[in-house]
Amino acid sequence: MKNAAPGKIYLADHHATFQSSHFQRTEIFHGGLRGVPAREPLAQLIVWNDEQLAAQSFSTFELKEKGYLLIIPVTGLLSCLSPEGTTRIVGPGESLLFPGGAPGAYTFTNFEENQYIRYLLIVLAYPEVNSSPAKLNVYSPLDRWNEWLPVAQVKDAFRLEVSLFSGRSENFQEPGPQAHFFCYALSGAFEVDGRLLHPGDGLALWHTDRVEIEALSHQALLFSLQFYKSI
Repeated sequence: MKNAAPGKIYLADHHATFQSSHFQRTEIFHGGLRGVPAREPLAQLIVWNDEQLAAQSFSTFELKEKGYLLIIPVTGLLSCLSPEGTTRIVGPGESLLFPGGAPGAYTFTNFEENQYIRYLLIVLAYPEVNSSPAKLNVYSPLDRWNEWLPVAQVKDAFRLEVSLFSGRSENFQEPGPQAHFFCYALSGAFEVDGRLLHPGDGLALWHTDRVEIEALSHQALLFSLQFYKSI
């Protein structure tokens, strides 16, 4: 077995959670709360949020830095309104990428009658990226076990993938020594490069050309992100 790469675990217990009657936002990277120490962004990865929005409700997200904004619904159809006034609909098994996303308020609306929507909101800061129309990518169905599916990708910038693992199954990633690696356990438990991850935990690794992954539970879902310092 290879030596463990240098890295950092982002335990779910230390995420920052903001909640109202209709909305919940859980932030991996945040400025700190009472009893919860601050967490700095990981190079270009400045936002990784796990959010929930009640039926017939909306939320807003203020994008402060230019780069790539990604929306990935886990459940339900989500309406996304950009600061320029463009509306797109994205659902489970799809991702919506705003390349060179303009700073400003993005509004997300749940038009479902009685269903919460859960979605991931991710921002990678690349100030030099030119703005272009939002891109929808379809990567479902998640019916191929232990196989990486491409959620979103921009050449020379980042690659985001997801895999559904059966119990005790193994897989790997090969980010290369120039890439940052980050993974997030959406559901189930994993051992990643010798570190134990539970649902909601994240792990960052660097200076590694291979990441070994083993699922410790059945139907475990893991997101894997590789990204670079500049493009």
